[in-house]
Amino acid sequence: MLLPVKLCVEWLSIGFCKRVTLFVPSNPRRLMNEIINEGEAFDSRHRLAFSKAVATLNSGTTWKTTRTNRHPLTDDLIQKACKGRSNILLDVGVSDGITSLELIEKLNGTFERYYVTDISFHTDVILRRGKVYFFDAERRCTLAAAKRYLVYASLKGALFPFDRLARRVLSAAPAYDDRSVNRLPLANPEIRALAKRDPRIIVQDYSVFDSWEGSPPNMIKIANVLNRDYFSADMLRTALFNLRDCLKPGGMLFVTDNRKLEQISAFEKTGERLVLCERVNGGCSVTDMATEL
Repeated sequence: MLLPVKLCVEWLSIGFCKRVTLFVPSNPRRLMNEIINEGEAFDSRHRLAFSKAVATLNSGTTWKTTRTNRHPLTDDLIQKACKGRSNILLDVGVSDGITSLELIEKLNGTFERYYVTDISFHTDVILRRGKVYFFDAERRCTLAAAKRYLVYASLKGALFPFDRLARRVLSAAPAYDDRSVNRLPLANPEIRALAKRDPRIIVQDYSVFDSWEGSPPNMIKIANVLNRDYFSADMLRTALFNLRDCLKPGGMLFVTDNRKLEQISAFEKTGERLVLCERVNGGCSVTDMATEL
């Protein structure tokens, strides 16, 4: 990360902050105020504000990137594929789940079960001397959030003097202590509330590098996860094996990458193979790897 120190300017757009990487459009400190009570009403502003805060979090090379209306072409393909079927959907790597919420709304209840999954739907934080320190599953501090700026622990390739500033701030991070930790939910409050009302919707932690233990799906969506910038070829093959093996015969796998342009590869499970059915905008980068399993 070239600029591990970033300024929080909430009125800026996400698009501008992507281009001018010194800024982020939200502060994850707001997540401490987002623990909700069952039955609370939500509106689109609440949904979006939570997603913007989650999108500032990262762990190593991966980000909890999310925003509204992110996969419209993929969702259109899934809607068409779902017609006339009794569908169990597995949505993988959904960040805070706002994109799952949008697809659930588009499907209008026409599914048997919908699994909303990400590698972790919580984060541990410690508040110390006016800063909020975020910790990963290995109890390492990944982020320090002050009121007006963020400091990330990913310092590889960081520019001078931002690397020194970051190290100075992070050196004050407290050691992980169970007595001081607060556990914050990262699933969007609206998807959590919806899952409480509708038992068909299940929000759970899941890593694509592990075998799927839930009901076998006949529709799988995985967006902005399977790319070579994040993972090695061996790791990508493991993920594709796991997705293929849990998919019902005749089921569909939709792999999307839309970091710039929404590129989609749609596969059907035929026998023990994934057969490419459709490509949109050239398809995803792991298309050939999937068909060669």
